[in-house]
Amino acid sequence: MKKTDFDAIASAAQTSLSEGAFATTIVTAQMPNEQEINSQLKAAVLAHMEENKGVDRSNLNGWQSDPDMLKGGWGGEATVAIAQLAVATCNRFSMDLKASDQPRFEWTADVWANVSGKGASNNWHVHPQAFWSAVYYVDDGYEDNNNSDAGGELVFQDPRYPMNSMFSSELVFRSPDGKPQRHTASFKPKNGMLIAFPSWLYHKVEPYLGDRQRISLAINMTVLPARSPAKPANENRKQWR
Repeated sequence: MKKTDFDAIASAAQTSLSEGAFATTIVTAQMPNEQEINSQLKAAVLAHMEENKGVDRSNLNGWQSDPDMLKGGWGGEATVAIAQLAVATCNRFSMDLKASDQPRFEWTADVWANVSGKGASNNWHVHPQAFWSAVYYVDDGYEDNNNSDAGGELVFQDPRYPMNSMFSSELVFRSPDGKPQRHTASFKPKNGMLIAFPSWLYHKVEPYLGDRQRISLAINMTVLPARSPAKPANENRKQWR
């Protein structure tokens, strides 16, 4: 092969293009009037924790309620507001490929509370039987927004995980922006922040090392066939769409 051919090949490689495919959607939103909402939520969660032992799922050294904060009513109107924010946010990033004039689906939400003291964390897990899942931060527990030493970040795992260790942890793919592709995505909690993600996406919470309690809500959202507009909502199936 002539030298000019190698030059042409090198030039062609330099002008090659890459694009991201099969992106995983993670959405963040900020609650308006968060201080008032969070004050109500904090009071409701701590009062409920005083009277209930809680459950053990992915949580380690922390307290978690049953997923009845919304449907059981003990979370009050502030929990309804969080569910509405989650539904509105996820609606924006969901699409019915056979949409008609009337919505074919509507959301139903389950909400539960988490209280994490110093050293608490959550193992890697997913949320079965849901479409979207979300976490909302009532109190991030940080003394200030720059308290990076307190940890407790929400971490998502690349769903292509086997790829990460197929050959070498030191050889990674380059993203379209020129940066190395990450194997995890990390989010630092912030008061009033909602983070929504596909329920099948593996995630965990790093150990929280702050001195104050951290309080968050977790949300699972599933879809049901939409009712006729003439059929009113009932207590067992409230209207969220």
